Amino acid sequence: KDSFRHREAGAREVLISGGERWVLLHENDGAEPGLPELLDRMEPVDIVLVEGFKAHPFPKLEVHRPALGKSPIWPETPDVVAVASDVAIDTGGCARLDLNDPVAVAAWILNAP
Repeated sequence: KDSFRHREAGAREVLISGGERWVLLHENDGAEPGLPELLDRMEPVDIVLVEGFKAHPFPKLEVHRPALGKSPIWPETPDVVAVASDVAIDTGGCARLDLNDPVAVAAWILNAP
């Protein structure tokens, strides 16, 4: 609640810290930062999983649950190289992963092209 009030009062950054984690909230001036700019802020890691940035050109794994009623993005997005779904679906030529088998999904991610 307090961090929201600080931002609402005009603070450009709010730092929240606890025993197990910390987070820095930074207000943007309109445009969302680009993925490379955000990745530059991270410490070195073995792998980065990105949520969002659907229009950015990098290989994507789409998680699609037809029961939610949302349209998939793979038919119009050539960067989608695999689809993880909780039911058997036609992925239009993309690799199809069983969302109910997280070990297989993780293995695919680690060995993705």
